[in-house]
Amino acid sequence: MKCEDIFTFVCICLVHIAGAISYSIPNPIYPSEALLRGVSVSASGIVLGSAYVTSFIITPFTSYFISLLSAQKVFAIGSVLGGLGNILFGFLDKIDSSVEFFSFSLFSRTIGALGEAVVLNAAYPLVHHRGKVVGTLDFFFGVGGMAGPSVGSLLYSISGGFSLPFWTTGIIMVVLGAKMLSGKIKIKREAATTLEHSETSPWKKLWKCSGFIENIASVIFVLAPATKWHSASFEPHFIELYGISPEEVGLMYMALFVTYAIATPVSGFVIDCGFPLKWMLLVGHVVVLIGGMALGPFPGLWFLQNIPVTVVSWGLIGVGVACSYPASLLNLLQCAREAGLQESEETTSRIASVWLLFNYLGGFLSALVGGISYDLIGFSWSTTLLVIQMGIVVKFWIYFCMGNNLSSKTSVIVVLV
Repeated sequence: MKCEDIFTFVCICLVHIAGAISYSIPNPIYPSEALLRGVSVSASGIVLGSAYVTSFIITPFTSYFISLLSAQKVFAIGSVLGGLGNILFGFLDKIDSSVEFFSFSLFSRTIGALGEAVVLNAAYPLVHHRGKVVGTLDFFFGVGGMAGPSVGSLLYSISGGFSLPFWTTGIIMVVLGAKMLSGKIKIKREAATTLEHSETSPWKKLWKCSGFIENIASVIFVLAPATKWHSASFEPHFIELYGISPEEVGLMYMALFVTYAIATPVSGFVIDCGFPLKWMLLVGHVVVLIGGMALGPFPGLWFLQNIPVTVVSWGLIGVGVACSYPASLLNLLQCAREAGLQESEETTSRIASVWLLFNYLGGFLSALVGGISYDLIGFSWSTTLLVIQMGIVVKFWIYFCMGNNLSSKTSVIVVLV
């Protein structure tokens, strides 16, 4: 491996850590600051969820820019934009008005999400998409997500505001992006032309590929909600329920990212050893479902409402997501090969775009509905609503995984049970 390749991969991993930190830092500290200024939990959900709307809009264009520039340059530009968004977010503690606070939150979070979306979309074409490599990238994203709530809460308590945690993350992303941009940008117009007229465009076949729709449903209704549904509600809920500080809530939430970071490389290795992707997805979904039932907790399981069980619940969700996320992306790439799409940087980018698009859509809807349902029916019943949604998807995944081995009558019975 060349030194340039090593440098690129290290930068990708570091930006993945910083990007994950910027995603997870607001969760344990933003809602309480917003409430102090008269901004509701539902409105906080809109701010946190706006990142996914922005990402949803920009992601399709990322593959086009990758076809014009190299994926490395697009990745670097995204890192700079993400850093600038975080730096802007750090000025929020200078604002007292609820309207201005909400508006500037939305603006700065949108800028940050713009860069973060570009970074995530451009990263996968830069590496070989085998299980271990995708697992490694997700591992570093998990490390960042793991560090974000606790480190962010610590820096927040030290500085007494948003400045230190968000400025630190923003400056790191800007510096790494600027370093990667230091080389000459080579316009790859030939690649764009080739892509338009090559056989890398039978996208309709991709939608008909076995498992494609099931993957998309899993992303929208299981994987994205698993980590985004409670983004605006878990901090105020657990502070009120257990009487703990935002820093302690951040430490509890860190269990999700600890288990995610540990389990992701393991799941990637298991996938490379030949474990079927659809079964890996099903295993992950079931573990997430169990974690969600304990987190609420599910009606009738009130004896599970204590801090140790809450931490274990977040940990189970992290393990389940670690099993399902790499398998989901790799399954879409497998669908692309079966549909006859050529393997190239642009094709991988487009497949990653489709995958990320539905991640962002699911993330926004989850943050929005999760915040609204919390305001209307409380944390436990809101989580129960999520569990029911996940359970429906899990039943259909059981049907999909076993359908080839069962008669149609037996398969329907499996789903109904």
